[in-house]
Amino acid sequence: MATRLDEAKAAALEAAVARVRERAGVEADQLERFVRGYYAHVAPEDLAARSDEALAGAALAHWSLLRIRRPGEVKAQFAEAMCSIHERHPEIEFDWEMFGAAPGGATDPQNWIVQSSYRGWERVEGRPHGNAPKMGGQTDGALIRRLGIPCARIGYPWPPPGCPDEYKEGLGGMGVASINDFIKSARAIMYVVIDTLTRSRADLGL
Repeated sequence: MATRLDEAKAAALEAAVARVRERAGVEADQLERFVRGYYAHVAPEDLAARSDEALAGAALAHWSLLRIRRPGEVKAQFAEAMCSIHERHPEIEFDWEMFGAAPGGATDPQNWIVQSSYRGWERVEGRPHGNAPKMGGQTDGALIRRLGIPCARIGYPWPPPGCPDEYKEGLGGMGVASINDFIKSARAIMYVVIDTLTRSRADLGL
């Protein structure tokens, strides 16, 4: 026999599905199945207590995280790019080999943590952030994303002012930082922590 909480969960789920379908486009049916499975075993009181917008946003954020480019696709794209270069420069001889691969991921730019990071960075720097650099790597952030936890990284410009030339070689100065830049990043991160932890889970889409 269904309880009032069960009925409330069912209503919340249907509203969330409707929200998702509004945004989904050609993936509507696939996304609906994902959302229903995503919330299938969530306690009724937890689901019923959240808005349809929050439920849809959380599911879509995790759907985005799951859309990982497979190593085979990356290898094929890289091969295509290399062949294109060789066609333009046949005098160059080169070869390549994939010797390792790890699944990547990305956090939706509209996710709360990304937007909060933008605000924190802009508050410290005193200017608009602009577009994020097209870069990534196998860091702790990539591991956290693969656990389904949205995250963002706040970094600092490279190279730091006055950086000795010997520290600019190799992997772009990995492990080298300016104290002044580090302090700025720490202040921006503190902004994000306070901005996030002083709000309700519903505000954050959780």
